[in-house]
Amino acid sequence: MPQQLKRISRLRVIDGGLHCKMTFNGLQIIAAPKDAPPFKIDTLAVEEDTYLIMSAEPTHIPPAEHPLRFMAELAGLEPEKPGSIVVRGRNPVRMMAVVHDVNQEPTWREKWIEKALCEIFRQADSRQLSALGLPLIGTKHGKLKNHRFAALLAKAIKKSSFNHLKRLWLIAPVPENVKLVQLLKKAISQ
Repeated sequence: MPQQLKRISRLRVIDGGLHCKMTFNGLQIIAAPKDAPPFKIDTLAVEEDTYLIMSAEPTHIPPAEHPLRFMAELAGLEPEKPGSIVVRGRNPVRMMAVVHDVNQEPTWREKWIEKALCEIFRQADSRQLSALGLPLIGTKHGKLKNHRFAALLAKAIKKSSFNHLKRLWLIAPVPENVKLVQLLKKAISQ
């Protein structure tokens, strides 16, 4: 029996590529798919437009509310500033990254994405949140390429200080997650 235990103890788990990791200035960065979270998050970032419509859940307008009243409410909405963050909810906190203005073509700008990433990190740290879920902002509704996202993320990480934020989950499907971490390592080292 001791011989069998000895044989079993030499076995180890092989990383299947679901989680690809790196660390920078105390921030543990793990790229993993949406359906394989590497840890529980305190906050989740989402890609958003100036009117906060892109990430909104579709809702049914009750028949009792007159359509003209609804349209009047919409007309009174003030757009958010591109590059800003709107914080809502809890467990997890939602950070809506305003990186699209549907009145412009293209609807997104790299400078808005970089500014939003910096603001996400600042907000997370100031709220003493330790774990952030971050999709590839600008790639879902915009046409930002993953290598450009990695470069913008590297700039934002280098500009930020992480006193409370310790874990960053980059939400990316396999095999893009592995490539993303490679691109991020290269961009951070430059």
